[in-house]
Amino acid sequence: MSAIDISNLSKEDKLFLLDELWADMERDPSPLQLSKEQYLELDRRLDTLEQEGPSGLVWEEVLAFARKQPQ
Repeated sequence: MSAIDISNLSKEDKLFLLDELWADMERDPSPLQLSKEQYLELDRRLDTLEQEGPSGLVWEEVLAFARKQPQ
């Protein structure tokens, strides 16, 4: 498989391409085949998240923040 040079695409074209790629992935029901290294990295990241505890905002905080923004 050869690399595709996307550096000259506009942001709109890149978003279109991303949307097409995502749609294509959804049409393929087969699971992704991850390498041992990829599984280990995902496990490491999950362990880090579990150690850090919950992050982000609850919906009420997001809504309150959005309502404070100027229109």
